[in-house]
Amino acid sequence: MTSQRPGGLSVIEQLAGYVATEAFDKLPEAAVAAARRAILDTLGVTLAGVVEPTAVRVRELIAHRRAGDEATVIGTPLRTSVEDAALANGTASHALDYDDLNQSLSGHPSVPILAAALPLAERRRASGAALVTAFVAGVEIEAKLGRALNPALYEIGWHATGVLGIFGAAAAAAKLFGLTPSEQTMLNEVPMRGAEAQMPPTDPLIYRFYELVMVNGPAWKALIEEEFGDGIMSAIDFDLQMERLPNPKGDRVKITMSGKFLPYKYYGNSGNVPEYGYKEG
Repeated sequence: MTSQRPGGLSVIEQLAGYVATEAFDKLPEAAVAAARRAILDTLGVTLAGVVEPTAVRVRELIAHRRAGDEATVIGTPLRTSVEDAALANGTASHALDYDDLNQSLSGHPSVPILAAALPLAERRRASGAALVTAFVAGVEIEAKLGRALNPALYEIGWHATGVLGIFGAAAAAAKLFGLTPSEQTMLNEVPMRGAEAQMPPTDPLIYRFYELVMVNGPAWKALIEEEFGDGIMSAIDFDLQMERLPNPKGDRVKITMSGKFLPYKYYGNSGNVPEYGYKEG
């Protein structure tokens, strides 16, 4: 999606440009009314889904993580981090599968957008107009991608709500953060470090490490976040040890990695509103 077309902008740059320039006073009245109706509808199905077992289990996980006091978990007295509120609210919103549908997306448009946008808007103390604008931008992005990729995407087994909804959620968050087109484009680029620029790597041994991350990465991420909360493991403040273990079936490679955990935290300010992310060091 970041490839440059001859004489023009990449797809990501075009989408980022739209998000950055969208504004509440540019939205048609019908779009604002539809957005408000969709937000209210999603809040309704979220309240209905709060008591479902899957939503309860997510809240139990959040309680274990003991995250911050930034955003509301809808339908409960709980307050938690933006990320955990998005997870809990999004799970409850889709628990009953009663949330709205969009033909272009071939999926449920509102849940992935509002789950990300609402807690972020709450933490940033954004206006209702800013929330509606971000919501519209997110739905536009996911729906346009859906129109471009469906029905083939659905026919090969991908569910557009999750696969394309994440792009819409990112667009809504970018709008609430006030990111410029260049910043949005940068955040959609894959950060590359080291000499091995080709992905996936072709060296057989290095490829096995790539394969380990692709297969086990989501599980590792979930386990780390359950124990530590939201953040990353540093690859700078980092140790690695390798051992050779004798084994009758063939000697084994044992690798132990130890990286400093870096929780997401506030840094800097923008318009007297603390920004959120991580810094190494």
